[in-house]
Amino acid sequence: MRRFLIILILLGIGALTDRVGAVPSVYFFSDCATGKLSNSASPIGGGTQSDPWCLDPGGDGVKESFDYLMNGVAPEAVANDTIYLCAGACDGTESTTYYLGSHVNAVTGVRCSIDPVINPIIGPIKIAGFPGESVTLSGDTNNDNAFDSATEPKRFWDCRIAGRPTNDSCGFNYFMHDLTIEKYAERTFNFSDGYGTWGSGLNFTLDNMILQKMGAGLIGGTAGAPTFTNGYYAPLTGDEGLNAMGIKADVINASLDNSALFIWGRMRHGAKLIIRNSQIHHLGQIVLRANGNCYNVTGSVDYEACSDGTGGALIEDNLIYNVQGLQNGHEGQNWTWRRNAIYDYFEGISFEQQQSHIIVEDNDISCRGVYVVHPSGKCRTAINAYDQGECNETPNGGDACTSHDYRIRRNRIWGGERRPDSWVPAWGNFVRRAQRSF
Repeated sequence: MRRFLIILILLGIGALTDRVGAVPSVYFFSDCATGKLSNSASPIGGGTQSDPWCLDPGGDGVKESFDYLMNGVAPEAVANDTIYLCAGACDGTESTTYYLGSHVNAVTGVRCSIDPVINPIIGPIKIAGFPGESVTLSGDTNNDNAFDSATEPKRFWDCRIAGRPTNDSCGFNYFMHDLTIEKYAERTFNFSDGYGTWGSGLNFTLDNMILQKMGAGLIGGTAGAPTFTNGYYAPLTGDEGLNAMGIKADVINASLDNSALFIWGRMRHGAKLIIRNSQIHHLGQIVLRANGNCYNVTGSVDYEACSDGTGGALIEDNLIYNVQGLQNGHEGQNWTWRRNAIYDYFEGISFEQQQSHIIVEDNDISCRGVYVVHPSGKCRTAINAYDQGECNETPNGGDACTSHDYRIRRNRIWGGERRPDSWVPAWGNFVRRAQRSF
């Protein structure tokens, strides 16, 4: 009888432990270095609101901030946890900038700030500014308004992990909101190669964000031969269009795989990028490089990435201006642009080569001339649906590369320049060639 009671007690303890472990945790970080906050009980904080972790929570000399909870070494965040980023004492009254450091991603060989190795499948990990406070995450580690390729991060979130070629845990089921991210040199968010069955229905969501002043590492060179070197981050004063910032839009256009705010490529099983209610501006980049790439690394056809009807990207209710471009992509599906206010861009929303299930609706797309994005003073195509015959990845060529099932409706398009290879449908859209002569 006594043994039976002991077993019941142990079972009860185990069940209680499971329930306690399942309760979501809340973590706090602040902008201290490795010293104490005024209210801190330990040198680098304890991760609580009264004793938050600092920029270098591990005390290893790298200002990694919340990557500390995602690096494969305890303590680690799990699904449904919340990470608050504070200014000062986490009291809802201050504003600050985190000048984040960098480390080299062992797989990509690129300096980045965040490359998580955790797998929050059953629920998202939330990363947010503390309510009432304004927090900016900056890749300009030494705050000199310039990019140094030897020490500073090129990428904010780099989504390939050493030892995990299927990338089964770094990119998905995260929800970031109420933060500003700025001053990253090339692929700010790099998500690619999402193979496997793990990712069904998982999303990477950004809501009420400000994404600005990116792409300094791409400045320089000539058309067809971009130079990826050090560059500067222009202040947000005056015109400061791409031309004034020294960013050559036609040069960047020659190397799209690096010059994007978001790289979203080869995603499977419903993985979706969602960007809502945000401001995106002053980019020497396109906003989204969206590729399905319906083939695998052996060269044989694999239509899984293109036939899955739930993944893709959703960009809605954003303000976007002074950017190199909006979208460029091929092979894949389910890219939706909805209710965005967009102006002063060099390249518009483009899709090509076997893309399908595309929706572009209720957007206001204009070339106002507030920011000069090209020496000519003009923008280029607003909506660009074309197939340019890059069919070497598919076995059949020809029709296999043709985009289909795209719906372009109820957009207001004005003040743009039409390219010879572009097509802007007349039905369901309000198209005005120019409101001003630029």
